[in-house]
Amino acid sequence: MPDLPRADAVDASFTSLPIKIRQAFGPTGEQFTRLSDLANAFSVRGQFTNEADVDDWRLVDLDMVVRNENLGGLLIFMDGRTWRHYLPIWLTIAATRGAELRDFVSVVTTTLDPESTVLVDDASRFVERASTLTGAQRAAIADVFATFTSIPWIRANGRGLAHAERVAALWRRGNIPVAERGSRFEEPRHS
Repeated sequence: MPDLPRADAVDASFTSLPIKIRQAFGPTGEQFTRLSDLANAFSVRGQFTNEADVDDWRLVDLDMVVRNENLGGLLIFMDGRTWRHYLPIWLTIAATRGAELRDFVSVVTTTLDPESTVLVDDASRFVERASTLTGAQRAAIADVFATFTSIPWIRANGRGLAHAERVAALWRRGNIPVAERGSRFEEPRHS
């Protein structure tokens, strides 16, 4: 017999998570590297349009990004400003289509895991990226990771499930560096 409460939670998250992401992540107002420039720099081939280069990420055609799945890996190589601009696109795609798009889930998990092997050589890059996220953005990320733990292919992979649960717990607890006035970066205070 299927776990109906879990199935109901997954169904609800697939509809409410994109809304939560859209509410938490508005346009950053920061200068960022255009996705088309990144694709050219990393020789990513595909049929993508300049509409991915708009200042408001919410106007990007998510299906265009999915059709050009090779764009997924670019999130890992983005500087902080560009990462903050495009992260909600990858979060939305991974949260709503993660059951079919393992690469998007893997890229999102990698860039949001401070212990990731990709970022371990430059921990300051993770801090620079994550430290300016708001509480609402951090909560949306925690919810996305909670959804990841319900994806069948992650649940079937014990190591993948343990990794997703560890990163979900990390974001849920708020143990991610935050930028505070008067200091470069400080760990959040726990009350």
